[in-house]
Amino acid sequence: MDTKIASSIWSNVDFDAASPPAKLAALWLISNEHVNTLGYADLNPRRFVFETQLDLEALAAGQQALGKGFVCVAKGYWLRHYIQFQFGRGVSLCKNNFSKAICKLMLNGMEEAFGRILLTEYPELLTIEYFVCPWKDTDWCKALGKGFSASSKHRRRGAKRGADKQSDQEDAPTPAEQLYALYPRKIGRLRALAAIDRALERHSRETLVAASTAYAAAVRQYSDAERQFVPHPASWFNGERFLDDPAEWRRDAGKISTPETAPRTAAPTIALP
Repeated sequence: MDTKIASSIWSNVDFDAASPPAKLAALWLISNEHVNTLGYADLNPRRFVFETQLDLEALAAGQQALGKGFVCVAKGYWLRHYIQFQFGRGVSLCKNNFSKAICKLMLNGMEEAFGRILLTEYPELLTIEYFVCPWKDTDWCKALGKGFSASSKHRRRGAKRGADKQSDQEDAPTPAEQLYALYPRKIGRLRALAAIDRALERHSRETLVAASTAYAAAVRQYSDAERQFVPHPASWFNGERFLDDPAEWRRDAGKISTPETAPRTAAPTIALP
């Protein structure tokens, strides 16, 4: 069995505040060879003193250092989070091969008081097909089964909503795609998106949205002949044309000249003799 101690214990407030002897005692309580698959061990104070050379005051302080994770049961103690750290929780616990050993120990003459504490912490064990709970007819066991079933349905609904939300977020257009959709000319999409991303690094999204919207409104007033002179979106964003004076975009600004609209010059007059 894996007997490593999770590093998260060092971030536990009770453990961190304990004295060095208390920390050593707590580590002994977690990792000594008498802790079984359930995280349960008979507590023999004399064995503790012999193996650690610490006094019983350190043992009591070590129990306090483990906080709510240490539970006195019968003649020994139970480590509440041992199963979770060693084998997981929920579905992963039920699929773990050690779940058979856990159920076997529970069926091997375990006292009901301990069984109730254990199943209250890990009600998912009740869903294992080969485990016939010896207390299945008790009110507390029936309540645990119903409570776990209801919470499982709630978690599944929450997970589905989370997956749907994530899917919606993944399907939503990016800021660059939104700006590309606003721009009045759709050409060179990949280059345009790259140019817009670069522009977004230097300017706010609000600035680009406002300018793109205003430019699109101006272009809608152009004739078909004038619209062919609208810059490609990559050129417009790379050139930071969104910072131009919006008055320059109006068709009456005289900035766009086409063969049809270009001013005609009078032919030179030739004096005849």
